[in-house]
Amino acid sequence: MKSLSLNHVERNSEINQYEVVTDKMEILFRAVFVFLIFCALISICFLSIYY
Repeated sequence: MKSLSLNHVERNSEINQYEVVTDKMEILFRAVFVFLIFCALISICFLSIYY
């Protein structure tokens, strides 16, 4: 029984680590997405000013 419970705990910790990695990736993707939108807005503003 102890080995079964230990295996279960290890699996849960692996799943939690995977969720943490996916959360970090999601934050990274959102940051890149916001950065791209920000750059697009800045470029549109510059174009409208210079033309």
